[in-house]
Amino acid sequence: MKSMKTTIFKSDLISNDELNLICSFLEMGAVFAFPTETVYGIGCDLFSEIGAKRIYELKDRHYNLPLSAYVSSIEMALTIVKDTPDDFFLLAENFLPGPLTIILNKNQSVPDFVNGGLETIGIRFSDHEITRRIIQTFGKPLSGTSANISGSSPAIDCPDVLREFSEAIPLIIDGGKTKFAQESTVLSLAGVKPFVIREGVIKIKNLEDVLNINLSD
Repeated sequence: MKSMKTTIFKSDLISNDELNLICSFLEMGAVFAFPTETVYGIGCDLFSEIGAKRIYELKDRHYNLPLSAYVSSIEMALTIVKDTPDDFFLLAENFLPGPLTIILNKNQSVPDFVNGGLETIGIRFSDHEITRRIIQTFGKPLSGTSANISGSSPAIDCPDVLREFSEAIPLIIDGGKTKFAQESTVLSLAGVKPFVIREGVIKIKNLEDVLNINLSD
């Protein structure tokens, strides 16, 4: 893995000029690491094939494993999905922004290189202020996934990211240790009925109470 000098921005000290610099960096297809409330992510412009390929390369991740779309609002999420069920808005009202990834059917704007040619995309609306500010300022969703080599534990602080990637990532947003130090719950709404792919911070019982269904059937 090629080593380079890594720039680290402290999340609580980022100025508007630095926000614009980060967005310029993303426009070039570059990859960066960022905090969320669950674990650190590694991401790029959703529409950058160069950036997506770099994420797969850095993580040693199979190309048939999809990346998620990180958004700064529900409105931004709706620009990249279709056939949005009422359950999405119900879940969003109760859990978003927060540690829940919701899989929906993607629309034609989402490139195949982001999600292995699947017809779905995972929507991640993080509750971490600086990550939401970056995406909002950038004006487009990011594609990304957890900041770790495939098969290893996700990074929960900046030193973890550096240990995983040995300065192969040019930019890290250091937000300290993550709030939950556990991955998001992943729920699919793309099929006939909702089903949980991964239980994380949000427990299945919490989802069942909101959706008024049994997710274990």
